[in-house]
Amino acid sequence: MKQTIWTLLWRRFWQSKWTLSRLFFSITILISVIVVPVLKGLLYVGQWLDEVPFMSLSNVGQVLMQNPIFTVILVITVLILLTVFISQLASYTIGFSAVHEGQRPTATSVMKTALHRLRQGGVGAWLLILFYGIVVLPFPMLAFHSQLTADLIIPQFVWPTITGTPWMLTLIWALGLAALFFAIRFFYVLPEIMLAEHKAGLAIKNSWRKTSGAQGIKLALTLLAGSILVGLLTLIVFGLTWSAQYIVAWFAPFMVSALTAVVTFTFATLIDIFFGIMSLQFIIGLMARDYQVVQLVDYATKPRHTKRVVGLILMLGALIQGAGPSLFFVVNTVSRPLVTLSHRGVDDGNGVQNTIPAMIDTVSHARPSFVEMDIRQTKDGKWVVMHDPNLAALTKGASDKSVSDLTLAEATKLTVYENGHQAKIPSFEEYARAAERCNVKLLVEIKTERTNASDLADSFLNQFQTTMDKNG
Repeated sequence: MKQTIWTLLWRRFWQSKWTLSRLFFSITILISVIVVPVLKGLLYVGQWLDEVPFMSLSNVGQVLMQNPIFTVILVITVLILLTVFISQLASYTIGFSAVHEGQRPTATSVMKTALHRLRQGGVGAWLLILFYGIVVLPFPMLAFHSQLTADLIIPQFVWPTITGTPWMLTLIWALGLAALFFAIRFFYVLPEIMLAEHKAGLAIKNSWRKTSGAQGIKLALTLLAGSILVGLLTLIVFGLTWSAQYIVAWFAPFMVSALTAVVTFTFATLIDIFFGIMSLQFIIGLMARDYQVVQLVDYATKPRHTKRVVGLILMLGALIQGAGPSLFFVVNTVSRPLVTLSHRGVDDGNGVQNTIPAMIDTVSHARPSFVEMDIRQTKDGKWVVMHDPNLAALTKGASDKSVSDLTLAEATKLTVYENGHQAKIPSFEEYARAAERCNVKLLVEIKTERTNASDLADSFLNQFQTTMDKNG
C-alpha cells in the first residue's frame, strides 16, 4: 500500500506538476481576481442601496425582513457563489483526471466541459455536488480549500464555548463522524456525474455499492495513509522553514530578520499551495482511476511563448498572493508600535477567564497593551465580569442560572473554576479598579441577553463613562 500511495501522491504529481499547477492556478486566480471581488461588490452595492450598515448573525433576521433590495441581491450573490463553487469542483475533477491520462488541457476547455456536464446532470447533480463539497469534501480532500468557502469555519474564539459545553461537543463529534461516513460512501459521486455522466440518484447508488464492506474499509485506510503522509511531509518542510526563520531572528539584525520573514511567509504560502495541489490530484486520481476520462483540448498545441507567458503570469500571481500579506504585516510591524491583547484576561491558562487574579498575573508577566474582557448586567442593573450567559460550566454546576437572573451580591458570591484555578466572579467596578492599579487598559465587550433592556450600552455608560474616559 505504501508504494501505491507514494506513487499516487508524489510520483504522479511530480510527473505532471507544471500542468496540474497551471490548471489549478488558472481556476483559482479566476475566482480570486474576478469572481470574489465581483460578489463582494454586489453586496456593497446592496448595502448602499438599502442603507444596511452591516450584517451579522445578530441582525440577519431584521435585515432580511426589512431590506428587500439587499435581500434580493444577497440571494442572487449566494446563488452565484454556490454555482461557481460547484463549477470549481467539477472543473478540478474533469481537468486533473485528464492530466493523469497524459493530456495537457487548458482551463477554458476544462471549465466548458464541466459546465456542459453539469447542465446534463440537472438540478439533482448540482445539489449533490454542493452537499458533497460543503459537508463531506473537507475530510477526504486533505489540504484542499476553496476561497469561496473560506469563511465557512467555526471561529477560534467559539471553540472554548463548544468544548466547554458537553452537548455541543457531542453534537460536533456526531456531525463530524456523520460527515466522515458520507465522505467515504459518497466518494465516487463526482466522477459518476462528471465522467460517467450519470444522474444524481444513480451516482449515489453506484458510489454506495463501490464503497461497501471491504472496499470501503480499504478506501478509508488509503485516505488515512495519504493524510498521514501529507501531514508528515508538511511537518518536515514547515519545521525546517520556521527553524531557519527562528535562527535568523535570533542572531541577525532586526531588519534582516524582518526581510527574511517576508521570504519565509511567501515560501510557506507556496508550500501550502503545493501540498494543496498534491492532495487534490491524489484524491481525484483515486476517484477517477476506474472511469473513462473525456478527451480535452491538448495544451501542447498552443505556441511555446504563450505557455511561457501564461506560466509567468500564474507564478507572479502566486508570489503576490504569498508575499503581499506577509510584506504588509512586516511593514506595519516595523512602522507601528505592536499592540497586544489578552483574551479574557488570561495568558496560556494561567487562571480563570475574566477574573482578577488571572488578570493581575497576566499583566505582571505578559505586559499586554489591553486586557479584553466581557461583562453582563445583573438583575438589579449592576455589572459583573462574565462571558458565558449560563453559569453552570464555570461554577461546576453550583448555579444553573444566567447572570441576568441574579443580583450583583448573588453573582459575586459564586466561585468559578478553570485551568486548575478558582476565583470569585468580580464586579466590573472591582475589575476596573484592579486594572487601574496594574496600569493596563481594558477592552470592554458588553454581552447581551434577550431579557436585557434596549438601552444596555447607555446604562453602562451612565455608571462607568467617567472611569472609562479616565483610564483611556
